[in-house]
Amino acid sequence: MAVMRDLFVFQHGQHFGPDQTDNRAKPAGPHADEINEVPDRACLLHLAEKLLEQGYAEAAAYESRSGKKFDRRQLNDRRAKFLMLRVEKNNRAGVDLFRDFKEAIELTDKILRQDDPQHYPFETLAEIARINVVVGHCLDDGHKELISKWLDQLAIYARKRIGMIPSGYQSDKAQIALDKIGSRLS
Repeated sequence: MAVMRDLFVFQHGQHFGPDQTDNRAKPAGPHADEINEVPDRACLLHLAEKLLEQGYAEAAAYESRSGKKFDRRQLNDRRAKFLMLRVEKNNRAGVDLFRDFKEAIELTDKILRQDDPQHYPFETLAEIARINVVVGHCLDDGHKELISKWLDQLAIYARKRIGMIPSGYQSDKAQIALDKIGSRLS
């Protein structure tokens, strides 16, 4: 449950604050009451998905109102992370599992190919690789091969892109993620 709350809070730019009554961390921010009222993880995942969809709808509304393109990189990154969390926590299998991996890989690939790359898609790629190790055995052989091929190709591309990351914190975080990926692939 804490991992899901962490992802949810991270997705929406909120921060945890200590709860003085029971010493557990609780979300703080515009959706804190809604999150705290969720009875179980399946409902929390549903809420997170609903709020992600709301983010995409608000981005489209912004574009319609302003005539300017909304940068969906962070939304797409949070969507990819959400998909991997859903895969891990909901024991998805078969075609649903394959679709979640496929979409997460496509979103991460799209982010990595944009100008001014940041560290977070590298971390997302590392998370996809980690989840593949954990649940990849649930995929049929053909899907397993495709996912592994796509992850290998994306990891190769990510290694080429790391030179575009600003030095310091960003490049350090990206390199740590790439090191994790290297230990999980092939």
